[in-house]
Amino acid sequence: MVSIVVFLHGGRPGALWTDYVERAFEQEVHRFNYVSFGAKRRSTPCCASPKRTPEVEAMEMTWAEQQAVEYQKKFREEGIVLGLEKGREQGREQGVRSTLLRLLGQRFGEVPPPIRARVEEIDSLDELDGLVDRILEVKSLDELGLGS
Repeated sequence: MVSIVVFLHGGRPGALWTDYVERAFEQEVHRFNYVSFGAKRRSTPCCASPKRTPEVEAMEMTWAEQQAVEYQKKFREEGIVLGLEKGREQGREQGVRSTLLRLLGQRFGEVPPPIRARVEEIDSLDELDGLVDRILEVKSLDELGLGS
């Protein structure tokens, strides 16, 4: 399937392949490929051009341009919300991981590098929380299931 954009006014004359890329937090999240066809621009306007105001520009926008603007706005807002949620989750996970390592050191002495590495590999907040909850119940690192 090929998406086509036709510019009746403005736009670059001739055919042009374009990649439109949406980014959120420096990551590509959506790519839209299309070919555009622009009509030749007039050298002089056919009628007196009105003062350029946001209202005039909005009226001149095509339906596709309006949809693109709305999509970008919605996508940006959703991206910000998702980014904040993910950041909070990662922050909480790192906080629980740090707490676990600190408690392991207080309870059993210096944490051996293999066990420290195993704790750093855990990417489940539930698993990290479970280990923190069990620290006072176990008698050794082996009982926590972290290996030795």
